[in-house]
Amino acid sequence: MVAFNHSQQLVYFYRSKQEQGILDSDFDLLETCRVEGNPLFLSEIIDFFIKDTDEKMEELTRFMSVETDDFNFSKIDQVAHNIKGCSASIGGCRVALACQEFHQACNHKSKEECLSIFLKVKQEYKILHDTLTQMRQMDKAKHGGGSSSSEN
Repeated sequence: MVAFNHSQQLVYFYRSKQEQGILDSDFDLLETCRVEGNPLFLSEIIDFFIKDTDEKMEELTRFMSVETDDFNFSKIDQVAHNIKGCSASIGGCRVALACQEFHQACNHKSKEECLSIFLKVKQEYKILHDTLTQMRQMDKAKHGGGSSSSEN
């Protein structure tokens, strides 16, 4: 019965995040790729995504904090493109859309526009990060790998 409740909780949480536009149907693909014998596949993918994207966000932050005329639109665009791809592949549609706006701002060579959109990317990534962290905890609890401090 407990496993059913964890499964149901995860499904409802996921649906609510879809309705809010935080996740899209690409996230469904991760669930269908779950390998038999590895029930924590989803948690592992989320862990990898968060680690990789946290590093990319730190890199983007370094590029964005340049205060001289050496503002490198090309490198900023490249990192934002990588974040967009990672986010889209896990279903993080709002982060991917914000990164697409970032690409356009880089093409316009507008530092002010880039700085504004950078804040949006950071905000959307925090929401996605928090969502995926919760989903990982629920997934681990569902498969007996979660902490006993998880609340319903």
